[in-house]
Amino acid sequence: RRRQNCRHTARRWVNAAIGAFRCAGMRAITATTLEFDATLAAAELIAACTEQLAGERPVAAFLFASTDLDHAQLLAALASHWPGLPLVGGTTDGTLSSQGFAHDGALLTLLVGTG
Repeated sequence: RRRQNCRHTARRWVNAAIGAFRCAGMRAITATTLEFDATLAAAELIAACTEQLAGERPVAAFLFASTDLDHAQLLAALASHWPGLPLVGGTTDGTLSSQGFAHDGALLTLLVGTG
């Protein structure tokens, strides 16, 4: 029961943070993957985000990825698709987004709009 409450609280916090970006004239696009192959993981993230972007260009990105992924391959694919996009991130053992909790894999959040 306690674990379920923690997930519920964490999900509310994530949704509140995303809401704050919207108020500032920005919105967050998120995509997750559980793929362990970096090339396939990048393809999944890019496809999911591109669909949500609907032609807009992101202004910044946050990437959190499992230590099991080849980070050089993942970053190269993202940089190739969105050249010059500022990106920060790190490794993680799990991710939490508006899509829920995922163990391993990767989470990409793109910021869109002007703030």
